[in-house]
Amino acid sequence: MESKTKQNESTKLIALDIDKAKLIVCVLQKDESNKISCNDSDFKYIILKDDKDSREIRNFQTTIYDFFDLIHADRIVILARQMKGRFKAASVSFKIESLLQCYPKVDLEFLAPQTLKAYFKKNELQLPVEHAYQEDAFKLGYYLLQQNEISN
Repeated sequence: MESKTKQNESTKLIALDIDKAKLIVCVLQKDESNKISCNDSDFKYIILKDDKDSREIRNFQTTIYDFFDLIHADRIVILARQMKGRFKAASVSFKIESLLQCYPKVDLEFLAPQTLKAYFKKNELQLPVEHAYQEDAFKLGYYLLQQNEISN
């Protein structure tokens, strides 16, 4: 899908971090003067309580899609997780990821955690993170807005 963003326009991004059955959300915006700010919404995370319950799955998907629709983000990005190895992600996290990828209005993208680690070894985070559990999602969004990786 093509991004609605053009140069010298505000950009809104939803950064997502999946931690087991918890989807952590951070909304950041870059204005026309390139100032990055965190959109402090009341929606910070959602937990999939029972991934075997179809009603719970549908409710989770409806809730997150309604949030995406409310925000009207130009871009939605997920912090990628390991599929195998010692630090592999929980299987329920991949179910959450699949539900997110079915969102029809914006194609979701992925960014490797190693990219963020390398960037923040050399660069300082210029904004405070409100909640410690949102740090990875916040860094993901901040990095992408700093890199001007929004397609025109």
